[in-house]
Amino acid sequence: MHFLLVNAGADQTICAGTAVTLSGTDAGGTWSGPVAVTNGTAFTPPVGIHTFTYSVTNAATCTNTDDVIVTVNALPVVNAGSDQTICEGEAVTLSGTVAGGVWSGPVTIADGVSFTPPAGVHTFTYSVTNVAGCTSTDDVVVTVNTLPTADAGADQTICEGAAVTLSGTVAGGSWTGPVTIADGVAFTPPAGIHTFTYSVTNVAGCTVTNDVIVTVNALPTADAGVDLAVCDGEEVTFNGTGGTSPTWTGPVAVTDGTPVVLPVGVHIFDLTITGSNGCTDTDAIQVTVNALPTAVATDNGDATITASTGTTYEWIDCGTGLAIAGATSQTYTVTANGSYSVVVSNGTCADTSDCVVIDYMNVSEMSLDVISLYPNPTRDNVTVTMSSASASIEIIDAQGKLLRATQVVNGDKIDLSTYETGMYIFRVKTENGTSIFRVSKN
Repeated sequence: MHFLLVNAGADQTICAGTAVTLSGTDAGGTWSGPVAVTNGTAFTPPVGIHTFTYSVTNAATCTNTDDVIVTVNALPVVNAGSDQTICEGEAVTLSGTVAGGVWSGPVTIADGVSFTPPAGVHTFTYSVTNVAGCTSTDDVVVTVNTLPTADAGADQTICEGAAVTLSGTVAGGSWTGPVTIADGVAFTPPAGIHTFTYSVTNVAGCTVTNDVIVTVNALPTADAGVDLAVCDGEEVTFNGTGGTSPTWTGPVAVTDGTPVVLPVGVHIFDLTITGSNGCTDTDAIQVTVNALPTAVATDNGDATITASTGTTYEWIDCGTGLAIAGATSQTYTVTANGSYSVVVSNGTCADTSDCVVIDYMNVSEMSLDVISLYPNPTRDNVTVTMSSASASIEIIDAQGKLLRATQVVNGDKIDLSTYETGMYIFRVKTENGTSIFRVSKN
């Protein structure tokens, strides 16, 4: 009897999905087991512990067998997560659903730790190995879309009130900032430092921004002063305030702080000043130069002096240089010999006449009549005697004011009892002339 030797080979341990080849050492044998096996041909058994038997029968019809055990360990379950699409410059975090795995890809990363991948389409693989030494992998694709280009332009510095235009160098963007603006459209921002952001979004939905700073310097406050009204020949001094380098422009050349005499008329002068930030402001002043009146005092020969036409009048005693109280009419009635002038005003400007000498008071140099007023001084009445049949009498106070005008005949009495104590002028006019008398009332 012959003993038949059979060898199915060594036991094997593999991971699920791995192919295995069973080869009996004696030719002509057959395999039996949980799945069909062909000697020497690779196959992929399912997970589990499988016994495969190799049988060999010789010519004497004697059969012998040998077993081989194939252990198929299960793979770990791994999930790298969903594919992600981001924009360039954004961070992404990849986290496998099974702990303990490792990542591989175009850049080195750690599970659960954010990183910023470059632009492009990147595949990252998450690998997990279980205690049986079996490894599973899963891929995640991270698509990093490139950013568009956005350029808001250079920073700008302007003065308050000036317009500025912001234009992004890439079309289709939008502006945000402290005030609403449109690309390429001029606007006038308020004083201050303002940041405007230009945003551009591409077809991938990625947005990039760029800032421009617009510095708006406040204007100085130019003050040319209040409008002026002066008289011809009067000096005017321009003093601009609010900044440095005051410059004046107008119908005649003027210098800040220097007196100047302007011609008659209405003149507008503009002041320009510069602030410490280089910004300028302007202000205007109106200077009205009024013409002077021409004051002339004319002796009428009857103890009255008439001034040339004006708006107001003030009579002056040239001997004292003082104004005569109450003498503000165009015609002044003289009460004593002396020298007199008049200040004539046109409502704004005034002129003083030459002095007029009066030296004929208390003399009837024009009358051919014999006239007498008595008593003088008097307490109550004045009696008029004269060679003419009748006369007109004007009574004037010391200020030149006409108090009374009346007609008298020889022998009439004029009542002064209601008059205040003082000196009064009597101007007596007859057909032969005029006589002037000074009457004192006690």
